[in-house]
Amino acid sequence: PGEVKRLMSRTQVPLADLPHVDLRAHYLLAEYAYMPQPYSGPVVLLWPEGESETAEQAARWWRQLVPDVELRMLPSTHFACLTADVKLLAGELAGALRAASGSR
Repeated sequence: PGEVKRLMSRTQVPLADLPHVDLRAHYLLAEYAYMPQPYSGPVVLLWPEGESETAEQAARWWRQLVPDVELRMLPSTHFACLTADVKLLAGELAGALRAASGSR
């Protein structure tokens, strides 16, 4: 709750108006409030080639929390992975899930 109030003060949106804020504001609030914790299992990082941050930069960051990070590149952009190229993303997710279930 304190973190939410701090973030809302940065966005200049009164906390009472939070339910009426556009979806992007909710997304940014969740993104900024999320603090990942260390994880001992394997992780597949799906990274769109069209991102401004390189895949290696992202993988390096995640490896601070997760020792076993497999990086898979997606020939798309972040937005297109969720829209026009969602089948590509779904295929990669399905493959990662199959691999994970077969390794147990």
